[in-house]
Parts: sequence; structure tokens; C-alpha cells
Amino acid sequence: MGRLFAVEIVYRGIFQKTLAKNIGESYLKQVYVDGYLDTMEGMIRIPTICLEEEAARKVVEDGLTTTYNLDRLGIPLVEITTAPDIKSPGQAREVALKIGEILRATGRVKRGIGTIRQDINVSIEGGARVEIKGVQELNTISRIIENEVERQKGLLEIKNKLMTTPVLVCAQNVLEIGRQRRT
Repeated sequence: MGRLFAVEIVYRGIFQKTLAKNIGESYLKQVYVDGYLDTMEGMIRIPTICLEEEAARKVVEDGLTTTYNLDRLGIPLVEITTAPDIKSPGQAREVALKIGEILRATGRVKRGIGTIRQDINVSIEGGARVEIKGVQELNTISRIIENEVERQKGLLEIKNKLMTTPVLVCAQNVLEIGRQRRT
């Protein structure tokens, strides 16, 4: 049986400014390629690690003017992307924990809620890839992925039912599903 779902994590952490000062004018700079992490369930590829700078946030847009908050502008970030090799919610949590441990070991990463976040991409066979942005609590990663897999399975069940249910359009443009109109 093939892989039921795939998970990819984009891990963003705030680094101290001194590490990223050589970025200069560029928004994103690739600093590492083709790495990997070993986990209990197998190897997870890390195709890239990039340094980037946080952009200004749009806070108000009223048609004529746009207001931006500059409080995070220029804050250096590291972005670590895994390949879609993660096979289970537990492995996703393990990967996030290991990446966090490695970053903390550098002594250059700020810690605490709001400083590190994961964007989790979940897909199941026959479903769409869904990105869950800004996950901060590592203890919730497994549950979030499990819930998304169940949600996608439910959508596929609905799709399959709709594909096999006869649909008839009546003269009054009323949609009747699964019933034949008697004449």
C-alpha cells in the first residue's frame, strides 16, 4: 500500500541580526542545500535552508490608503524546508523538535511563542495539498495533522457520494439529488 499522506514543514525562526547582516539588499538568500534529518521512521530530506528578512505587515487598507506596521521590518529569519517525506503526525512532531534543538544549540535563535513557527503542508492521496500556517506549539502538530487528514478524507467521501448519486434538474431549476421525479 502506498503512502496515505505526506507532510512538509516550513520552519521559520528569528535569528539575531548579526548573522544576517550580509544579506544586504536581497530578501532571500539560500545558504544550504541537500541536507537531511534522521528520525525513528526514516530519513527526512531538507532541500534548502534560506536566510530572509521579515517584511512590513499590512494592517489597514481602505481603498485610498494602505497602512503598514514596520515593527518587524528587516528582522532576519531562517527558513528550513523539509521535503514531503514525513509519513506520520508523530514523525512531523519529531522533525520539528529536532530542528528546534539544532537551532537552539547555535545560541543564535530567539526563543518563545511568536519567534518560531511552522507552516505544515498536508496532503492525502486523491486530496489537495493544504497549508496550515503559523503553528507555534509543537505539542499540537500531531493533532493538527490528524484533524486535517480526517477532514480531507471526509471531503473525499462526500465527493465520491456526489459522483455516484444521480442528479436531476427539474423544470423549476430545483436540484434534486438521488430521487427520480414521478410523472
